[in-house]
Amino acid sequence: MFILRDLFTGTKRFGELRRAIGSVSQKVLVVLLLFLSACAPKEDVPAVTAKEKPVTLAVATDLHYISPAICDNGETFCTMVEHSDGKAMLYIQEIMETFVAEMTQLQPDAVLLTGDLTLLGAKASHEDMAKLLEQLRTAGIQTLVIPGNHDLDSASALSFSGETYAPTEGVTAEEFVQLYAPFGFDQALSRDEASLSYVYAPRKDLRVLMLDTNAGAWCSVTEETMKWAERQLKAAKRAGAKVVAASHQNMDIHNPRFTWGYQIVGGDDLRALYETYGVLCNLSGHLHNQHIVDGAVPEVATSALSICPNQYGVITYDGETFSYETKELDVSGWAKKKGETDPNLLDFAAYSEEFMTAVNRDKTAQRLADSGLTEEEIALLADTVARLNTAYFSGEAFDLTPYAEGIALWRANGGSDHLESIAAEAAEEYRTLTVTAR
Repeated sequence: MFILRDLFTGTKRFGELRRAIGSVSQKVLVVLLLFLSACAPKEDVPAVTAKEKPVTLAVATDLHYISPAICDNGETFCTMVEHSDGKAMLYIQEIMETFVAEMTQLQPDAVLLTGDLTLLGAKASHEDMAKLLEQLRTAGIQTLVIPGNHDLDSASALSFSGETYAPTEGVTAEEFVQLYAPFGFDQALSRDEASLSYVYAPRKDLRVLMLDTNAGAWCSVTEETMKWAERQLKAAKRAGAKVVAASHQNMDIHNPRFTWGYQIVGGDDLRALYETYGVLCNLSGHLHNQHIVDGAVPEVATSALSICPNQYGVITYDGETFSYETKELDVSGWAKKKGETDPNLLDFAAYSEEFMTAVNRDKTAQRLADSGLTEEEIALLADTVARLNTAYFSGEAFDLTPYAEGIALWRANGGSDHLESIAAEAAEEYRTLTVTAR
């Protein structure tokens, strides 16, 4: 008896086969060989059933983690945080532990972390982040990471202790890959030689293109990487697989005030490439606010995990429909299970919202200090912008009516571009997206 491989092992076997089937004509044999050859498996063609179990992905961005080994939440660090943008950095360890716990419970097919894994790019922070992600690997969950603009070769990597701070060691691109090797790089179908970009396949009919937009000039994609990306998209198309892309910075403009340093240089070309190959969606971050630009290839900018409302995205794909929705971390639930007594942790959603609002209120009031307005007017203007900003960052639609007095006062005193950009989108909701595969 001959097995299939015997048909392709040379003339000797071929002769044996002819003798074995004696009465079969040469013409019939040729037809048989052509048939078997046509049925042979071809590279990149997956055996995908009509209906598979939906894929579940989670995406989080701008974690801005800092290791407790280099930060004691002392006076200097607290002062920096209170004059920043409202990230709940005093509880970043608890935020990350909650995230790990929720991912362990959710059991997604992959967790995508789209950059700014660390606050200032310190090596100690990357090392401890890798330890946190190792918990997910132990739970059987694949994590995929790419760097953001804060993660590599950081000249501002600092450690904090009491009233002092000091420079500390950062990481190079090579060290980043070594630290995070189990979190995408070693599991990649293909890796780009010109950047830290790679492709991962959670199943045969879906691929995730993790695009590094910080390898060349900041917030850009090199020509070599674009060519590599197109090759990966062609390969996916040949294989009958759809693609979800991810980057740190944004392919599209999400707010007219935030373009340079936010939209990827060549973002329009990238969008055109993705549209040509039917990419389902691009997932990004960097802005810190939750926002969606819809279109032939929509882009979701997931809000920073470190900032109110401390949310991440959950994606399902069933072979036909791609769905995205946000989910807020339940830090308070985690804290109660851990027996924590800190009141800020036990009502973390309220704490995080008020902290972000307070930071932006104080910054706005300081900018208006020499405006000639009364203290009451400054207080109203600062509170209006701060609360609207917090609402806008959540991606949830909100009512402008309660802020009418403050908005009118702003407009009567020269206006605010930031306030107007928020007001223009107040009625929109950016927490969900559904896309039908083309």
